[in-house]
Amino acid sequence: MMKLNKPMVTAKMLEEFSKNFILELNKLKESLNKFDMDLSKALPETLNGESISVEAVYSHDKKHILLMFKRSEIFNFRWTLCNGDVFNVLAPYGAWNNSPAAFNVTDAINVSLKNFKIEGGKPFELYGTIDIIINELELNVPYRGLVKIDYAFVLSSEIFIQRFENLKQYVDDFARAYWEYYIQDKPKDEFQQSYEEIKFEMERLFFDETILEQEIDDFISENHVILEQCLGLIKPIRQGDLKNVHGDNPKDFRPDLIAYDQNNHAWKIVDYKRAKRKIIRNEGKARAHFKVEITELEAQLQDYIEYFDDKAQREYFLKKYGVSIEYPEAIGIIGNVNHSEVKEFNRIKGRRPRWFEIIPYNYLYERYCRFLDTVHKIMNS
Repeated sequence: MMKLNKPMVTAKMLEEFSKNFILELNKLKESLNKFDMDLSKALPETLNGESISVEAVYSHDKKHILLMFKRSEIFNFRWTLCNGDVFNVLAPYGAWNNSPAAFNVTDAINVSLKNFKIEGGKPFELYGTIDIIINELELNVPYRGLVKIDYAFVLSSEIFIQRFENLKQYVDDFARAYWEYYIQDKPKDEFQQSYEEIKFEMERLFFDETILEQEIDDFISENHVILEQCLGLIKPIRQGDLKNVHGDNPKDFRPDLIAYDQNNHAWKIVDYKRAKRKIIRNEGKARAHFKVEITELEAQLQDYIEYFDDKAQREYFLKKYGVSIEYPEAIGIIGNVNHSEVKEFNRIKGRRPRWFEIIPYNYLYERYCRFLDTVHKIMNS
């Protein structure tokens, strides 16, 4: 069997990642400032300048990357290609090349170092899969003296490429982990435990078809992090009253949620249905299609959207809730899609209207778990 090589990383990729990391972070700061969320209060000082200066090291044989950041007014980037451990580059004249390390680190995921100082030798020797955040590390280096790393990522190439390809989402997770910790103002252990409890409650609610929509609605509404981090929604209006102004509908509408999508700059109308429900009929066959529950959900959400086509009804909503909504879109959260159904799900979903997004509950759960991984890493840095 042919052995697959680990992916190659280029200087161009490292520079692009570094530049776009700070650009996306600054864009997010600007966006959140419009909603009185000052992200700069929560982020490390190194990442609060206009830009960053980046020193990158890539180990050709180990496929490890060291990205060291310093605060800067303009973007600067330089890189070094090496063999062996990336930290060896910090010591001139090869002083650490054959020295034992203070710590041998193997397959370290979600590891962080904060306010750490190492004297008298090589700090680390890295092996395997690596994902480390460094926040203020001081090293006493032969022939060089004190070296300070303000902020850094140490990554395996495969993890770097995942972040490179999903940078916007990673920056969002990264920044919000800091923000959530800042606004909750709890001890780290208590903060992390509270977010673990949300995960456990998701597992209870999102994979049991006997759970009623109301209980799911209550749970999501009470935990803003799910709306903000998993759906990108802020300024929620729960059970908003869409009054039948003209008296031509049989009843007033009351969507589960109306909220603002900060990423796409549009209002979204959200409705929750029961969770553990297969939503694809005739899976794997040429005529596979969504079950009738999806059609009914789409029709329900279309009624809500068309409500805002009428000027008088828009004005009623503006007067009652203080927000002006035109051309909203919709999200239906329903069912679960297993791994074997993903391609089918994406193919059938592509036939639905662009305004209608279908999100299975396991997608919401997986999205939260990725965010939680970032929370744990940030909290330990």
